Amino acid sequence: MEGEEVTVSVSISGSEDQRHLGLHVVDGENVLIYHLAWHCYFFKNTDAEYRGHIAPKYMLVPLEHFTPHEMLHIYRHLITIHSRNGRAIPYGFKYVVDSVLTREGLVPPELPPGSGLTCSTFVLQVLRNNEFFILDTESWEPRDGDAAWQAGILAALKDHAPQAHIEALTECVGVAVRFRPEEVAGCARAYEETSILFPEGILLGERVVTEMRDSGAMAS
Repeated sequence: MEGEEVTVSVSISGSEDQRHLGLHVVDGENVLIYHLAWHCYFFKNTDAEYRGHIAPKYMLVPLEHFTPHEMLHIYRHLITIHSRNGRAIPYGFKYVVDSVLTREGLVPPELPPGSGLTCSTFVLQVLRNNEFFILDTESWEPRDGDAAWQAGILAALKDHAPQAHIEALTECVGVAVRFRPEEVAGCARAYEETSILFPEGILLGERVVTEMRDSGAMAS
């Protein structure tokens, strides 16, 4: 890692119905994608592993206004998170900022049931831990379709998480605000110094989805 220029981008894959976010690192000849795939399934995949097991196609959204030094700090933080937690990052769709992943790269012990991150809020939290507040979380609003998506996630999660975790998340269906993958990706690309507000975030997310379609990265 030392001596090489590191490039960090946001990776986005998936279909019209469900998209998936990660952080894509190029370190010399090495390519790695760090992403929270599911409950206690935090992965560090090579490009071949990701294409073979997660998604055969994905698109990169560059961090256009980040310096190489800033990208290196993000990469070092990802290395720390993986070394300190392994796969054990809980999945949950109620995002409580700065609670699940500390600035030291640790998942705090004895988190309240229901605590967790999604693929999107994992990326959001990693950037927050490095002082990049790409979007104004307080401005995000619930939308039509959020509750149905949360209910679907909850149904799929029941066989993979403790009952107390499921029960706590059940109370959050239709209440928790969803940070969609394309919006986090779009805000990360556009961010300079000011956190992006919800209305602009929607437009930036729509642009990312259009680019996925146009580039052929959207799964059919």
